[in-house]
Amino acid sequence: MNVDSQPTNKETKESQTEVRLAQTYENYKVYGQDLIVKVDKNGVITTVSGKVVQNLDQQLNLTITNFLSKNEVKSKLRDILQILSDATATKLSIEILVYKKKEVYHS
Repeated sequence: MNVDSQPTNKETKESQTEVRLAQTYENYKVYGQDLIVKVDKNGVITTVSGKVVQNLDQQLNLTITNFLSKNEVKSKLRDILQILSDATATKLSIEILVYKKKEVYHS
């Protein structure tokens, strides 16, 4: 199994360190696919839990496409939510994900 991941959180509890890893595909996070790895004080992995998607590179319809810019997203959200153009915007964070819809993965 060849699955890429990136650490998203690391926490030490009692005598264990817990590391949360998010699965990635071509540097994009795969929605809902995480692993939690627990390591004891001697560096021994004691528990691995979670789930990952295998063989994403073999998904026929999965392509990384062009995306809207941050300003285009803000504009579309203002239109959809009917926010006035002079309203103060709070911080907008955008993250592109790989996700599953109707048994097919998309980005």
